[in-house]
Amino acid sequence: MKFELDEITLAEMTKEARQCFLDEDAPEYICVLNTEIEKGYENANFTELLRAAHSLKGGAGIAQLFSIMELSHSFEDILAIIQKLPNSRTEEAWVLLEFIVNEITILLHQAEGDEEIFVDAKLLKKLADFIDSYSATATNIIPEKKPQNIEVKSEPEPVNNSINSANYQEDSLSSSNLRISLERLELMTNEVEELLVIRERLRLRQQQLSQVTRKIRSISRQLEPIQEQVQNFYNQLAIAPASIAPQNQQEFDSLELERYTEIHISLQTFQELMLQFQENYADLKFINQDVSDNLDGLETNVDSLYGNVTQSRLVPFRTIGQRFLPQVQSLAYRCNKSVNLLIEGEEVLIDKILLEQL
Repeated sequence: MKFELDEITLAEMTKEARQCFLDEDAPEYICVLNTEIEKGYENANFTELLRAAHSLKGGAGIAQLFSIMELSHSFEDILAIIQKLPNSRTEEAWVLLEFIVNEITILLHQAEGDEEIFVDAKLLKKLADFIDSYSATATNIIPEKKPQNIEVKSEPEPVNNSINSANYQEDSLSSSNLRISLERLELMTNEVEELLVIRERLRLRQQQLSQVTRKIRSISRQLEPIQEQVQNFYNQLAIAPASIAPQNQQEFDSLELERYTEIHISLQTFQELMLQFQENYADLKFINQDVSDNLDGLETNVDSLYGNVTQSRLVPFRTIGQRFLPQVQSLAYRCNKSVNLLIEGEEVLIDKILLEQL
């Protein structure tokens, strides 16, 4: 069976991949690059730098951001070169790495606004000149090496286990995060808010049920003396024929016996109804208590769910504030000015959906 995707579907898939790259992957890689660059040449972790640059290049290629992919490739080249340079030229190369990260950050910001992105031509020329100068220098200084005899002492160990282990670790890391679009996150928030409204309605009905239960309990207490009087009258009526029969057994005709039986049955029916009333009140009281307990648990869970959904929408202000830093630094570099951008309130949480609208 042959399956083909039309152009519209491919365009939608590319758009979604690009948005995921811009929203989640790229900021993480840029953060790693900035963190390691700030440590300086002596303290930076080159493995982390290379991994972040390589991932950034691959993600940019999938998102069809070829300018960013080209800069990431240049970053990898200079990162490989800088480890072989003499100390006199490491500072120059490190500055170029900073310029590349700043330029990539600017391009990412432009791409978020669906703008057409262009790389600074001056920066591209600087990078090309630096790489070309190193290639020329390396050609002159690399000595010829004599071939060496290689002796194999033992068979190499299989690497399948290590590869499988690495793949498993990578899968574990990738499965720890879940990508959710802002539209779906907003829909989830609206549904949780509907749960809050339904919970309040149930709480109101439970309060009304509690009022009815208390009213029935009050009525039950008022009926207790009447029930006691009926019970006494029933007992007296039960022993009445025994006291009357010896005195005048002939006068206690069938009509009086029938009337006595009707009263006896009515009193017995009344007592049974009172007993059913008390049993139903006990059941109603138990149901009311059970509903109240379940509502308390529901209230706790819904509040926690609403808090978690709301927290997932909040991001620190520095997320948008730091986007201006590379632009200011790039403009300062181009105009040969010294500028320092101070961001206040970096830890203030802002709704990400609102932030994207800004």
